Amino acid sequence: MSSEMETVNMEEYGSVHIRNASCLASLAVLLYEHSITFAQEYQFVWKSRPTLVKWVYLFSRYFVIVVQIINNILLALPLSKLPIRHELCKPWFLFLMISTCISFAALEVVLMLRVYALYRRSPRVKNLFIAIFVINRVVVADYTRRASSFPFGGACEITGMPHDMMIFLSILLILTQSIIWLLTVIKRNITYGRAPVVGLMIRDGAWIFVLVCGVFIVTFPYALTERASKSHVIFLWPMSLFSIGTCRIILNMQSLNYPGAKSKLTSSDMSTNVEVDFTQCIDISLQSTAISQRRVGRNSDTIS
Repeated sequence: MSSEMETVNMEEYGSVHIRNASCLASLAVLLYEHSITFAQEYQFVWKSRPTLVKWVYLFSRYFVIVVQIINNILLALPLSKLPIRHELCKPWFLFLMISTCISFAALEVVLMLRVYALYRRSPRVKNLFIAIFVINRVVVADYTRRASSFPFGGACEITGMPHDMMIFLSILLILTQSIIWLLTVIKRNITYGRAPVVGLMIRDGAWIFVLVCGVFIVTFPYALTERASKSHVIFLWPMSLFSIGTCRIILNMQSLNYPGAKSKLTSSDMSTNVEVDFTQCIDISLQSTAISQRRVGRNSDTIS
């Protein structure tokens, strides 16, 4: 009996050690990403006027950093001593799960705003995305409520993850990303494919689609195989990746050098007051491309 208890304790100690190291590595990656993109952030975000996308960027960037720091402090102090008190497990689990869901919601908002702007603020696209976003949040909220009632193991991880609920959630979220990606690809031939913003949206949409699908395809089956939540796998690393993806998308959109945009924006506006607004970026890009195409057409007519 004592040998069995010793084996279980050693497994729990090993699990806690791996989790703490993985969470610390996740925070390190997040801080490194912030350090190499801070110059762009200062140029395109901090100097810009207040917009919805700007606030989404700042929230996604710094909310996740704060959450990761708090989590590492909790792991180093109250959650480091085995056996972990079970009254601490549920609040900690809900804290991580809700934070991850919020981080993913911010990524969804950015992706939807891009497509909404690409479709020139179409009411149909707007209503579609509102319906999808609300449905996703309701399903995730129900999943969070049900998951918090499951039993916790000695390492403060949920045991006995339900297969049906996790599979349904994965399919729903991947389907949402597929709709966003499909709507972007449909517009690939706009202005004969010469608008740089459309090409950027397709490229960014592709790697974000692969990233999100990869996260769900890897983390959920892993959790089901291990029969435990493994918080650092299904919460901390996805949270960091979602934050990085959200911020990269916004910075890439703002760093585009729009040809012909000087007719609409002065050089000082382009350098010191870049507006973090997808609709304006896309409108300027498409308008500039159309102007360039008309000029090429006129030159061709003159030569002929």
